[in-house]
Amino acid sequence: MAQSTTQHAAIFGKCSTLQCNPTPDGGCIVKPTTSSQVSEFLQAVSPLVLGGKLKFTIRDGGTQLAPDGQQFPSEVLVLDLGEMKGVQIGIDDTITVAAGEKWASVNQKLDTHGISVAGGLNGGRGIGRLALQGGLSLFSSSQGFVADNVANYEIVLPSGKTINASPSEHVDLWRSLKGGSNNYGIQALVDLLHSPTEGRELRIILSTLFSAQFGGIVSLNRVYHTTGREDAPETQPFTRVGPRVGNLTSLGHVTVSNATADPKDVVGSQRRAHIDMTVKADVVTLQAATDIFMWTLDPIKGLDDSRFVASILFETLSTSLIKGSSESRNLFGLDPSAGPLISLSFVIKWTSKKDDKAILDHFHKVMENIKKYAVSRGTAIPLAHTGVFRKGIATTFSLFP
Repeated sequence: MAQSTTQHAAIFGKCSTLQCNPTPDGGCIVKPTTSSQVSEFLQAVSPLVLGGKLKFTIRDGGTQLAPDGQQFPSEVLVLDLGEMKGVQIGIDDTITVAAGEKWASVNQKLDTHGISVAGGLNGGRGIGRLALQGGLSLFSSSQGFVADNVANYEIVLPSGKTINASPSEHVDLWRSLKGGSNNYGIQALVDLLHSPTEGRELRIILSTLFSAQFGGIVSLNRVYHTTGREDAPETQPFTRVGPRVGNLTSLGHVTVSNATADPKDVVGSQRRAHIDMTVKADVVTLQAATDIFMWTLDPIKGLDDSRFVASILFETLSTSLIKGSSESRNLFGLDPSAGPLISLSFVIKWTSKKDDKAILDHFHKVMENIKKYAVSRGTAIPLAHTGVFRKGIATTFSLFP
């Protein structure tokens, strides 16, 4: 505790416009509002980080303070970008968004102008993470990953210098940021391309979940279609599945803002974990994954938590998505000949910190069992835990070498 307090005091003695927001355990959260303050922060922490005397982590506008619902040690300084706000509509088919915005707030503003961008499906998430790490949107089949739709990044380098990376300047960095996570600098602003207003787009998310509230297993299909027809032929295999739970069934027109509303307003759980891997679009593998997930739920069902929800989700990575993404020369390394693929993920939500270890240990083990099965069947894709959809990709470059 004393060591971290001394380190933090040394940093803020060098920062004229930043201050520490203390946490109950003696930690420190820094909340810049501008890229110049991010620059000031990096210049102050660089000597300590390079000397091995300090660790810090970056939080965008929507992620939890720590991954998987855990808490960072008090000596880890948190750079929270959540106060960096702003959404500006340009005249050049781009939308400029500050790093601290959530997708829900971005889509709400764009809805009022009748436009949209290829943004995250979970409105509660911050824009920074997906703009750097991949991300799926309602428009992914035709427009690729969220990162494929970034026209420009405003990045603060480890030196504190702020630059733009785009197709016309620092082109190699622009390409590397599309999947490179925060290994190259800290994202302050991002320019996103408008999504087209015409065209046929189909997005399907299939999930099977256990809900303590319902006391059982429920299958949930989320189907989005852009033609305006409420019961388009290509959606019927998913919208007409039965039997149905009446009050959970709806079919109608929604805006992008409605479709990507912040789920925290509905769920109410305080803790959340996301675990994922990627597999080939093989029915036997997907059925086996679902079976493994459901058969191993018994040890977790007994938790005293009425808000506990555990889901297994399947999201498609179409061949057209993979082809378009590979042509944008990002770092994902996806081969169109391997497609179509499926992003297989667990989303777990619960209330109490005391259940963290039991829940996380259980579901990491379950995912490893699914991975072993997929490997044995030859359907595993080695993107899984390097994290096209979660924690960035493996790279030899880091923010501080």
